[in-house]
Amino acid sequence: MSDKQQLLYCADKALCSLQKAQKKLYSAHNMGVFDIWGGGLLTSMAKHGDLNEANYYLKEAKQDLEVLKDQMGGVDLQIDLGSGLEAIDIWLDNIFIDLTVQDKICAAQTQVHQAISQLQSIIAKLKD
Repeated sequence: MSDKQQLLYCADKALCSLQKAQKKLYSAHNMGVFDIWGGGLLTSMAKHGDLNEANYYLKEAKQDLEVLKDQMGGVDLQIDLGSGLEAIDIWLDNIFIDLTVQDKICAAQTQVHQAISQLQSIIAKLKD
C-alpha cells in the first residue's frame, strides 16, 4: 500500500468515525432538549449514553487523524464533551446543569461538523 493510499484509508476511516460521532451527538442533543423540558433521570442517562458513544467514536477518529496530521498537517481534533458533568447531570438534575450540558453538546456538534468539512477537503486532495 502506497503512502497516499494509507493516508486515504486513514482519512476515510476517520471520516466514518466522525460521522458516527455526529449521529450520536445529534441524538444526545435531542435527548438534551427533552431533558431541559422535564425529562428526568432516564433521559439524562440516555443522553450521557449517547455522549459516551460519541466520545468513543471521537477517540477512534483522533487516532486516524494523528497519522494525517503527522504526514500532511491534517485535522487537529480537540473536542470536550464535559465528561465530569455526567454524574452531576444524572443525580442533581436541574435546568442549569441541563443547559450547561446542552451548550457543550452544541459546541461539540459544531466542532465535529468543522472537522468533517476539513477532512472531506483533505480526502478530495488525496484523490486527485
